[in-house]
Amino acid sequence: MTTWACDQECPTIHSLNPSEQTSYTMAMSVTPEQLRRILEEAVAPLSEEIGALRREITTLRNRLGEATLSQKEVCARYDVSPSTVLRRQQEGALTRLGTERRARYCARECERVFRPRKPYGP
Repeated sequence: MTTWACDQECPTIHSLNPSEQTSYTMAMSVTPEQLRRILEEAVAPLSEEIGALRREITTLRNRLGEATLSQKEVCARYDVSPSTVLRRQQEGALTRLGTERRARYCARECERVFRPRKPYGP
């Protein structure tokens, strides 16, 4: 049996009761690969939960940012028309949309819609 550094700190196997002796013997016979797999299986649910919490935090931060944007900024940031922005703001259901190209297009449309109209004629 392999002697581990912690054996000096651990109780001797003979001072344990029979079920503890079995657990101790099994623990000492685990290979590093088996130990790695056991630890990965134990940590996987925690990793998934941490990932879900990070996604939720990101979503909440985005919503907070959206709450402070003007209508023009929202329109420039999302691929939506000004009327859709108003409707979605009222519904509280803004979702991030599109690519930079669509965002640039929307920014131009917002400029056109929100730009003060010039009077016609001379």
